[in-house]
Amino acid sequence: MHLLAGCPPPTAAAVVSTTFAGIKRAHRRPVNKKTALVVERLRPALQAIPETLPGRRDRALLLVGFAAALRPSEIARLTIERMTRHADGIELFLPWRKNDQDARGTKLWLPQGRTGLCPVTALEAWLAAAAITEGPLFRRIWRLPPPRIPRGTRRTPVADPYRIGTSPIDTDSIALIVKNWTGLAGFDAAGFAGHSLRRGAISSGVAQGVHIARLKQFSGHASLKSLEEYVELDELRHNHPLKDIL
Repeated sequence: MHLLAGCPPPTAAAVVSTTFAGIKRAHRRPVNKKTALVVERLRPALQAIPETLPGRRDRALLLVGFAAALRPSEIARLTIERMTRHADGIELFLPWRKNDQDARGTKLWLPQGRTGLCPVTALEAWLAAAAITEGPLFRRIWRLPPPRIPRGTRRTPVADPYRIGTSPIDTDSIALIVKNWTGLAGFDAAGFAGHSLRRGAISSGVAQGVHIARLKQFSGHASLKSLEEYVELDELRHNHPLKDIL
């Protein structure tokens, strides 16, 4: 409002910026970072997922979020209208993201893999099972109650006991999905959340020796400083720049 009125913004004054910097230093707290869902943790989590309709969704969600280093909010905004199939993978498009406030849009790529970690195979299996042809890729699923059967009538199993919603899945549900399968895989579920997929993708790239400039382009970070905050200490330990000379 100050700029629109032709006045200098008061927050630009040195006395204001130094005061707020001092407040931040005086009250700073360690950041509670979630555990990265790196490949070594992702595989056991995927093995815990059953071949059910919710299971296919969760498998696809974990692999797509990991393969594209997505934030939970970005996973929720993926739609089939902004998905393009190719022979060697799938292109996804986000109209905007955290570091794209001008809404220029970002193209993402899911490569066609050769292992059980292939995001394309998992996504196609989910879309086919859910018969999704439009709208959000990932949605809430309700388990239907068993039908009322008159007494004395033989009970037969319900062919499809689930109902798929039309609205996109919310970020809290994504966090619960990550926590659920990592917990069933034997890890401490309290340390995981939806952001674990993004951290895991970046940390796994570091462990594979991928140059940080390529990781920055891959993750869409605005700066290297913010990218480095995602890298787990375990990965830095294995790739210490002086480990071969100390």
